[in-house]
Amino acid sequence: MAKKMMLLTRNLSHQLTQITLTTTLAITGMMMGIIPEFDHNFARLNWGYQVVAQTITNEEIDNYAKAVLNIEPLRQQAFNDIEKIMGTNSINNITCDQPQSLNSLNRDARSIAQDYCQSSQKIVENTGLTAKKFNEITQIAQSNQDLQRRIQNAMIQLRNK
Repeated sequence: MAKKMMLLTRNLSHQLTQITLTTTLAITGMMMGIIPEFDHNFARLNWGYQVVAQTITNEEIDNYAKAVLNIEPLRQQAFNDIEKIMGTNSINNITCDQPQSLNSLNRDARSIAQDYCQSSQKIVENTGLTAKKFNEITQIAQSNQDLQRRIQNAMIQLRNK
């Protein structure tokens, strides 16, 4: 029994480590602007973050977590493919909502980035979120630890299903 509990604890610890790593990578990607950001008209109001965060429903958090979990493998693949073509220094400032950020890419890398952006947008919309709401949640999560925790918990729940 004790051996079984130790294995269960080790497995749970391993799962939590994986989820934490995935979440960290996803949020790092968001902060680097490598995730889809489709609404360039989003207004950043620092004083409103706490209020807006409270209006994000649990359903929106769950949908956001689903989108991030589905987008992350695509983001990693696109990042790796572009990096192979362009090198590591050429992909820091690529964002989906700023087409001019793709101008520095060659044709093949630009095609990969555009495919990624289109796929990411479809994933977001298929979860029931608008691109605007996805970006709003992304922006708020960058500076709101409570929202980050809620997203991480939703991702853990989704991974355990």
